[in-house]
Amino acid sequence: MKIYIHYEGEPEETVIIQPIQSGIETVEQLKIYFLNEYKNKHPNSTLGESIDLKDKKGKTLFNSYSITKFFSNLDDGFVVKGNTSPLSISTSTSTKPSTTSTSTTASKPTPTPTTLTLTSTPTSTSTSTSNSTPISTKTTKQSNVDKPKLKGVDEQRYNGVIKPLLEQAERFHSNQQFKNSISYYENVLSMMPNEKTSLLRCSNIYYNAKRWKEAEMMIDKGIKYYPEDIEFHELKANLKISTTEYTDALRSLKTIMDILTPSHSKYEEYQAIYGKTLYDTRIPRLQQEACDILTATAHKNEKNIQALIGFTHVLIEKGQLKDAVQAVLQLLGTLPEINKKTQKTKFLPLSGETIVLNDPWQKERKWTQEKISDLIKLLGVDAIVGGFNSHAVTPQLMAFLSNYVKEFGAVKESIELIKRSSLKEPNHTLYRLSLIHALEVTQDYGTAIEFALDFLRNNKQRGLSQYPDVNCGTILSIFEKHLNLSSSTSSSSSSSSSEQPKYKHIYEKQSFKLDGEPIKVSEDILAVSPDLPTPIPYTQDELDIMGLWFATSKVCYASGILEPLPELIALLEKTRVGRDLHMTSSRNENAYFCCISTLMPYKSLPLPKYRPIYIAGDSHCFSTAWTPITIQGEQRLFHPLLVTGLKMWHLRPSSKFYPKVNFYNVVPTAPPGSEIVFQFGEIDCREGIIISVERCRYKDVEEGMNVTIDYYISALKDLVDKYKYKIFIHPVVPVLNETRHIVKEFNKIFEKKIKACKEFVWLDFFPTLLNLQDENAFNTQYALDGTHMNPSYVPLIENCINQHYNQQLSSRLIK
Repeated sequence: MKIYIHYEGEPEETVIIQPIQSGIETVEQLKIYFLNEYKNKHPNSTLGESIDLKDKKGKTLFNSYSITKFFSNLDDGFVVKGNTSPLSISTSTSTKPSTTSTSTTASKPTPTPTTLTLTSTPTSTSTSTSNSTPISTKTTKQSNVDKPKLKGVDEQRYNGVIKPLLEQAERFHSNQQFKNSISYYENVLSMMPNEKTSLLRCSNIYYNAKRWKEAEMMIDKGIKYYPEDIEFHELKANLKISTTEYTDALRSLKTIMDILTPSHSKYEEYQAIYGKTLYDTRIPRLQQEACDILTATAHKNEKNIQALIGFTHVLIEKGQLKDAVQAVLQLLGTLPEINKKTQKTKFLPLSGETIVLNDPWQKERKWTQEKISDLIKLLGVDAIVGGFNSHAVTPQLMAFLSNYVKEFGAVKESIELIKRSSLKEPNHTLYRLSLIHALEVTQDYGTAIEFALDFLRNNKQRGLSQYPDVNCGTILSIFEKHLNLSSSTSSSSSSSSSEQPKYKHIYEKQSFKLDGEPIKVSEDILAVSPDLPTPIPYTQDELDIMGLWFATSKVCYASGILEPLPELIALLEKTRVGRDLHMTSSRNENAYFCCISTLMPYKSLPLPKYRPIYIAGDSHCFSTAWTPITIQGEQRLFHPLLVTGLKMWHLRPSSKFYPKVNFYNVVPTAPPGSEIVFQFGEIDCREGIIISVERCRYKDVEEGMNVTIDYYISALKDLVDKYKYKIFIHPVVPVLNETRHIVKEFNKIFEKKIKACKEFVWLDFFPTLLNLQDENAFNTQYALDGTHMNPSYVPLIENCINQHYNQQLSSRLIK
């Protein structure tokens, strides 16, 4: 929803406001937002704080009115100078964060108590929950918008101007819209330079965005006005550690300890951080002192999380990896569990993520997760699992660890862990579904399908209560019919079996290896009877099983096993009608199934045995996949190289996120010298770049685009050097209305950078994807499901590739 707010006085201005994303609910909040934006652009304007807002009919709206009652999308509003008192908002107007329940497939395990050795040995630690509080806890509590006792600001100006600005800044901040909140905080600081909340927020935002110069400037101001406040000194220490200026960091940490004195409850935690920082100086004398400090603090308080972090860090640096395993598992058991009853979460509509708002140990949790992931990659699964008491090694623990280490790129180890869980409990739907997804990351589609079929055999009666004909047995019969599996295969496993199923390799059943006259898939597979029963909400078990069915269909499509899909779609389509599956736990699997369902009527089966040309991409590559084209007179077939959820940003060198692992597992399966069309960037435009700008990582969208594209180009150049691929670059598709303006700007920069690289060929058909009469609209000729394009656009790719080869041929002839 967008609203256009106009001021027709001098200087004239129009401000575009998105109330929902900005957390603006009332007329009063909207007026404050407008004033702040207006004064940022026109600081010398005479427009004061007393303004009125009128709707398009000229009606003056009261401050308490809800915006949604008087404004619709793209409506106009008008600001006029008012005769009322200046704006003043009470604290009760702040928006309340929404909460979303979350669940995990496994609870955190209790590790075996362990003994750590560095220069001396601390006592083994208890695995009970720590009662200590996080280091960032304030020494004195203060409401974010309480009025500080500051000189030079009178009561009326604070209540009428500064306090409303702070409250709006806090609303933006709670929505993770830091770019907007920064402008408000800095506005406050221009009037009240020592306003503490604004100084802290700005310091933290710039620090987390790695904008070191701005962060240090704000931190130094905070130290100037609040020299005894450890929050600013801690930020300074963290900044200097991040920039490897360890001497300055030690100085800030020493200041903190001087302020606290040894009797303070937090003193030893800062002392442990001081010890870890000493070690990082790489000076032998200081490293020995660091070991002594960490040993002493660990002896004194075996629940000192910072001491355990320091110990683990030193052990890894020294190469004492087995000891490091014990230390990091001890750390995992010591970190306080998140209290589900008091946990506050917030859904962020821009990124689609749900964040925890009140986890003070988030930084320490991520550090621990990364180190466990690194160690399991180096030492293997058994080295980590062996660190737990044998009675604690359950399928639930292994499922937890599998998901835990996958995020930081330990994909092979994640597969091994979830495979053990699933074989121990072969009827557990989520374990088997997680295994299928994990195998996707390594492009081991054949094994993924084998495990899916094994689950279906062992659970034939499980299905949907409202549709007796839709169950695992029915789904299995469709696969067995079209894959023509042997009877020995079908009986090779039983429900009580804990061994990995052994089947003839599924790849031998791929469609493009079959003979026969191609027949077009009928659109009737999408037809649904009008006499369906009134939908009854699915149980969680039913949603999980549907997720497994959908995921298996996705793997079949990705690997070219298309024959079972028309019958499968015809059976399952009715189960999705009238259901909000996109809002359930199976939303991602449902999204892929929806895409595949709408694509299949464009296919003819069996697929031809043409030589492959590859299309590498996220879900958008499915639109092109298995479509025949003709290149230089030769018939070819697009084979997909699917990398689910990959952003260009994930390919930066420092990233460990598993989609990057997926990319480097999948793309090199194309033989050296292959022709590959690369189609990534849509997710970056949809959320990545915008979110990064909102969080102040970039000064603007253009900078974000340039940085992102440069990482992508660098990764592709490495592939060319290593595999001699012929790479064609697909423009980002402009299907979504909400991001089309971003996509257009992105493609302008993208095209310019690609054309400057001799290694790549830009496929120059993007203008054709836009409406001929309105370049701001999508060409609906290529519409599919509202997110992806249909295969009728593939001739555009074909034409561009042929044009490139023709130009090459012409150049050679001229020479």
